[in-house]
Amino acid sequence: MNDSKLQQLARAVIETEARAVSELVGRIGSDFIRACHYMYECKGRIVVLGMGKSGHIGDKIAATLASTGSPSFFVHPGEASHGDMGMITRDDTVLALSNSGETSEIITILPLITGYFAFHRVGMTAPSLIAIHILSVELLMVVFPFTKLTHAFTVFLSRWYNGAISGYRGVES
Repeated sequence: MNDSKLQQLARAVIETEARAVSELVGRIGSDFIRACHYMYECKGRIVVLGMGKSGHIGDKIAATLASTGSPSFFVHPGEASHGDMGMITRDDTVLALSNSGETSEIITILPLITGYFAFHRVGMTAPSLIAIHILSVELLMVVFPFTKLTHAFTVFLSRWYNGAISGYRGVES
């Protein structure tokens, strides 16, 4: 590729990115303002969650917030459901990032987070928190059969079934 073509390609990329950034102006609404208030008024730390690319971006957001004076840290959703939820306190604000909103790890810890907030009555009235918690559990029950989590509960049955079908009875000497 010659120098002229590289220059042209670089300019096209920057122009595309500039258009994408300018389109963000129209998306700054009441949800954005509410999120800013939650983070600004946070008495604890800002806990950032994200899986995959959203996790990489979340890690950078947490590092940027921490370096600019807002106590924050990143929690990997897969680790959160295995004990790292204990790092989150009632004074913390959770910022969960997901491109699709359907990431199984985020959906798995959603009932944990909403249950924690409902128990400690954080953010809303108790009936609203309990309703959100119940809905998050229902969402998990609907999504669960279609995720990798099903394997964790059916591994013993599948191993038995596969062994029975193939006639494998263990190692023979």
